[in-house]
Amino acid sequence: MGHGRTMEVTASKFEWTKFKDQLHFYLMLGLVPIGLIIGGTNLIYGPAELKDIPDGYEPKHWEYYKHPISQFIARYLLDSPEKRYERHLHFVSKEQDKWIMKLLRRVKKMQRGRKECR
Repeated sequence: MGHGRTMEVTASKFEWTKFKDQLHFYLMLGLVPIGLIIGGTNLIYGPAELKDIPDGYEPKHWEYYKHPISQFIARYLLDSPEKRYERHLHFVSKEQDKWIMKLLRRVKKMQRGRKECR
């Protein structure tokens, strides 16, 4: 009874191959364009060079970066140092106001306590 041929039961590799396919697809979807942009920028523009600044010209904050991609990020994606400094001053001012209000509450509490003692 039997022909000698048997079928072995093994685990499916469908999920593993699907994962590898999707990982490869999305890596290539992101890495290839970014690699082309970086390579093209390095070939076409290259790093910035130092030059004399004309009289009366004040460089922008992104012009201090050497690489064009760093300049692009500093110009369009990050805040300027002046804006960050003003934001920090605002935070310090708010914290100082909280501290002063806390001291005033303490003074008023002490004044109320003295009136009740009389």
